Amino acid sequence: MEQNRIKEYREAKGLNQVELSRIARIASPNLSAIERGRLRPWLKIKKRLSKALKCSVVDLFPTNELDAAITELKMKNEDLTEIGDISERYNAWLERENARLKASNAELKMKNEDLTNELDAAIGELSKGYFIV
Repeated sequence: MEQNRIKEYREAKGLNQVELSRIARIASPNLSAIERGRLRPWLKIKKRLSKALKCSVVDLFPTNELDAAITELKMKNEDLTEIGDISERYNAWLERENARLKASNAELKMKNEDLTNELDAAIGELSKGYFIV
């Protein structure tokens, strides 16, 4: 049975279990079981609850100092992993966008060359029979 202060924080925010479960994206029966200490939530769920209640995980789930430090490190590691994932997706998008822009640039260069050739041809046609003095 894991002790927690969810009910205390929830009531201080003026929320009932259904409202908190919706905000934290947790099934209401699971929230009830977690709040009563009958279900031990994963760190991901603890983070959702702490975010919904605007407090730290350690505030909601008081533990000894070592456990609190380990929890904080796990959260930071998850955050860094998430940042790394976002960075990888962003870099992949940048590569795709760069390739698209290169292709677009090549197409524009070809069109520019075609227009330049057409203009040169038109100028050649117009200048036939005219003498420049």
